[in-house]
Amino acid sequence: MSIYDEGEKETIQVLPNPKPEKFTSEDANLISDKIEALEIVGRMKDLFTYSGKPSSIQEDPSLCVFTDVADSTGFNNRYDYLGEGVDSPFQPVGAIEYIDNFGFFNLFTVSKKSGGSISGEKDQDRLEFSFMHYGDELVYRGNALTPISVLVDGVYSNKLEKTLDQPPTSGSLRYLKLSFGGGVQLRKITINLGSLSGGFQGVYCKNGQYVSPPNLSKVKVAAIGDSTYSGTGAQPYHESIINSMQRYFNLDTIMSNSIGATGLLATASGVEYNYNERISDVISFNPDVIIFGCSQNDVSFNQAQIEDAFLTWYTAIRSAMPNVFIIINGISGRQKASSIALEADYFTSVDNVVPSSDKRVIKVASQNAENYPITGTGFVGGEVGIDNANIFMSDEEHPNEIGYPVWTEWQCRNIEKAISNL
Repeated sequence: MSIYDEGEKETIQVLPNPKPEKFTSEDANLISDKIEALEIVGRMKDLFTYSGKPSSIQEDPSLCVFTDVADSTGFNNRYDYLGEGVDSPFQPVGAIEYIDNFGFFNLFTVSKKSGGSISGEKDQDRLEFSFMHYGDELVYRGNALTPISVLVDGVYSNKLEKTLDQPPTSGSLRYLKLSFGGGVQLRKITINLGSLSGGFQGVYCKNGQYVSPPNLSKVKVAAIGDSTYSGTGAQPYHESIINSMQRYFNLDTIMSNSIGATGLLATASGVEYNYNERISDVISFNPDVIIFGCSQNDVSFNQAQIEDAFLTWYTAIRSAMPNVFIIINGISGRQKASSIALEADYFTSVDNVVPSSDKRVIKVASQNAENYPITGTGFVGGEVGIDNANIFMSDEEHPNEIGYPVWTEWQCRNIEKAISNL
């Protein structure tokens, strides 16, 4: 229609309002996907942010003094370890409270039965138990063959593990009194066991003192890897990449399903489980995040074989845990031609298998990404110009006790960068 101005008779054309575009279900799904992707990124950034703590072990012997004792005399409040899977972590039964497993490390070593069968038993090689303790002393009860390290509020009182030396008055259990510096107060106590879980039997407290569950973040992380993840070359054992990563990111609950000489395909010449043969361990742990360690041990396999094996792994994991975050961590150890090529094969396999719609999978390069920090001149006989080898063992493959926290911190920074760029 036309509107005429009485003064100048100028015609102004008024167009009809355009019809709005129809809002489709595809539009709704697109918006939902974008919101979900933002939530994923936000949660990952919250989880994998530097804690402000050094990744290397901090030790303060004054935090806890050990005294071998014959029994629990004077410590009348008894807490027994009941085992994993109980409904209530502290279930009163007479004078006894039962302690569930609050541990945040479950490190597996795996042996196959004769004939190369994959039906062999899986043994928990190392465990950590964490609980709150109000008081100034407690008595630890355990197996003499199981040495322990103790952390007080996240700091080790002893890097080298303490054995229980006092002969028992009866039976096979032994007792160790833990006296904490600073008097009666509330502390987070962590017991790191240097052997099988059967070594931990519980603790005793004085009258008026007690233990209770720790305030954990409830975020569970599972790491699947090879010898660098299980700690070969780390002295003490808990200096490994997983423990260093736990400190760097302040991760409370972490399970390392890692075995030396294995990989996605490698089986330590047929005597250990590869990653696909350990899928059930990861699924049963039901983690929020999986750290998948690409392994140098798969160097004899080609890209097609790696891709086929990764398809099996990814399909099984995604079917069981649709929402788990997966960090594909590059080849650990020294940067060399074979490692760079193998990591490229791994990442190509991931790209070919993981659909673009799956935003919960990220790759973190290790090889040829940046140089390792300079810490010395390298080992005798080492390759000139290759890494900075004095952070590695003489085998030129595994980090040493200095190298693990150095390498882990470098690797953690790469994880942070990858997540920040999402």
